[in-house]
Amino acid sequence: MASNIELDLCSDIILSHFGPIVLEVATLLLSRGRSNLKYITLQTKKPKSHIRDVLTILIQHNLVTYASNVERGRIVVYYEIVVANVLLRDRFANYVLFIKEILKNTASTVLETILLHGRLQPFDILNEIWKIRLLNSKQKETHLISPILDEDDKDDVESQKIAQRKLFEEVKSEVHTAVLDLLNWGFIVPVTKEEQNTLVDRQINEENDEIEKGGMILTATERKKLRARLNAQRTATEDDVPTGTKRKLLVTFEEIEEKEKNGEDINLMFDSDKSYKVNFVKFHIHFRNLEIIKYAEINVNGPASELVGVFITQVIDQMKRIKEDVSEPVSLSNFGIKITQSEPRVMLPMHGCTPTSGINPVYEYLQLMSHDDIPIFKRQDEMGGGKYVVRLKDMATKFRSEIIETIAMEKCGQVGKRVWRILKEKLKIDDKEIAKQAVVEEKEARTALYKLLQFGLVFMQDVPKTLDHSASRTIILWFVDINRTSEILLQNSYKTIHRLKIRHAYQLEKRKVLIEKANRTDILSGVGKLPANDLKLYEILKSECKQLVGQIQRLDQMVMKLRDF
Repeated sequence: MASNIELDLCSDIILSHFGPIVLEVATLLLSRGRSNLKYITLQTKKPKSHIRDVLTILIQHNLVTYASNVERGRIVVYYEIVVANVLLRDRFANYVLFIKEILKNTASTVLETILLHGRLQPFDILNEIWKIRLLNSKQKETHLISPILDEDDKDDVESQKIAQRKLFEEVKSEVHTAVLDLLNWGFIVPVTKEEQNTLVDRQINEENDEIEKGGMILTATERKKLRARLNAQRTATEDDVPTGTKRKLLVTFEEIEEKEKNGEDINLMFDSDKSYKVNFVKFHIHFRNLEIIKYAEINVNGPASELVGVFITQVIDQMKRIKEDVSEPVSLSNFGIKITQSEPRVMLPMHGCTPTSGINPVYEYLQLMSHDDIPIFKRQDEMGGGKYVVRLKDMATKFRSEIIETIAMEKCGQVGKRVWRILKEKLKIDDKEIAKQAVVEEKEARTALYKLLQFGLVFMQDVPKTLDHSASRTIILWFVDINRTSEILLQNSYKTIHRLKIRHAYQLEKRKVLIEKANRTDILSGVGKLPANDLKLYEILKSECKQLVGQIQRLDQMVMKLRDF
């Protein structure tokens, strides 16, 4: 169940993205949970047609799932809002910018179009981008052709139509390539019927189907084994499904020539009746991998980060889920050949490893980054010169640890950071031992410990020596729980983002008249000008809003490391 601050943050996002009408229904689903149409209508006191339209909008944007249930011989549909998808809407700009960096501009436009509409069919994507391209090329006036034309005007209209057709074919080809690129990379996926139900509903339905096949009532132990078997089958199925879609993505030149001979359209060769949505998990996998590469560059050197980048490139296609312990293994022999061919800079020898020493620099880098201080790689077995994997779970824990250390430094100073590190390594110890390890006085160590406890960075456990739990005969042990602290920091981050959004909305509402004046047509076209005082206030407003948005984005980066990695 989502916390109250998460629900408040979801309400802020839905209000800014969809407006107050949709917010009314969304707020009820956020506070009440699973609800049917009758209950929503009674609570909101709105007509059913109005509620259906709102639910359709939320389903279209992948924010609401539904499941049917038979009650007293009638089929009742329950609706439930997906809090995780609502919280991700503030990250849409990051997804578009990332696609702009690795793919062409058309791919980023396609992704932005799908994000704006939730889910789209290929021809709907084409139509939306065609409208944008028409607007940009200033050819909207070709739709407003007068029926009374002389010969010269008719020639101009015909030439405009030819130019428009040519532009349309170019746009069609670009969209076709962009959609295929996004599918091949796994950034968009087809929407299936099963995804409309929640994960819990799908699991319950699968379990009931298996029980009906057996025709027997299962005991608690048998039901537990059945759930474990279904979970294993579900995981195996997810690993077997291609990254993009089940259709054939790539075609040979012979197939293209054959289609051209038969007069078939080679563009948009995928099913037009399928809708596609954005695969947020794939983006988070890439973001995590980039953070791992950046970590190697900061803590080792540039060649080490290039080595990590080449290694991840070889296993990125096998990364289907964000919460994985390790990546797929890669043998050192194959990896060495790949490094030599693509990244010769990595072959530079490390300190103590000269070219005449006979030691492979790649092996030295892998060994260095396999230690617990730099937990990037792990040697799995000795086959093929040794197989290595990326320690994804350990790196995610490392990212969270760095965030906690930074906060400990800001809140409690250098002593607090040192105390937290000692507790992380020594697990559970008392304050006297902590003071001895940190080389500080007991009073100073105890002060730092209680400050860390106040912010949820450390925790305490009392161990009584006697049965009466007397305070004088009780030992207090201090320890660190990274997962627990991460959850506390995550809730604090949500609270801060919520307050920043309130501040941002207040600034916009306060200067509403000024914003309307600055967005007038004559001001935007340059014909008119704002008064000097209004222009100064408008620049101050833009600067304040920019700072608030920047703070929200920085907090979202921390939320991504705490929650999504």
